[in-house]
Amino acid sequence: MENWDDYRLLLAVQQSNSIREAGERLGLNHSTVSRRIKSLNQNHPFEVFDSTSSGLEITEYGTVLLQTALKVHDLMGEQQLTLRGKDFSQSGEITLSLPPAILQFLLLDELTLFQQQHPDIRLKILASYDLVDLKLGEVDVVIRASNKPGDELVGHRIYPIQVGYYASRKYLTDTPAEARGWITGADSSWVKIRHFLTNQCYIRLKI
Repeated sequence: MENWDDYRLLLAVQQSNSIREAGERLGLNHSTVSRRIKSLNQNHPFEVFDSTSSGLEITEYGTVLLQTALKVHDLMGEQQLTLRGKDFSQSGEITLSLPPAILQFLLLDELTLFQQQHPDIRLKILASYDLVDLKLGEVDVVIRASNKPGDELVGHRIYPIQVGYYASRKYLTDTPAEARGWITGADSSWVKIRHFLTNQCYIRLKI
């Protein structure tokens, strides 16, 4: 395939659960995506997608094209990163993604100072723990806390993060030991290695 729009169509269909969802990714309506899929199949010696009762399925031939599409997608992502890295103008928008706790307790004052020093830069902040893809251009700067960053990432250990659990004196006084409950994070794997946690976890928070 020589048309990048065909590669984009291939990626969108493969990454979506329906033609409608693929259309939303591409900014096209359902019928337009269907016509382009039909045209894609007709313009190749073998079909790229098979239509089944459960939806579209990529063929073996289509899988070969998909691998090329993924490579082109990654190359374009790297190009965007390079171009953004060469932009020395101190204006425009910077999207920063970082955990809510780091934003609130560690960097809020610094980000305020940055905004004062660079008034022509619009700082867009996404407070989230979700993973984001720099290559897709979703964000410009990502801050995450991890003991094991991925192979494609470079991590710098700044400081260890510790978590403390507390209860009011009144709660401890008024509540029998066997009736006391814990409020923990959604990831409760640490419970298995904590000998002192003998009470039930009543609430688990995912922030």
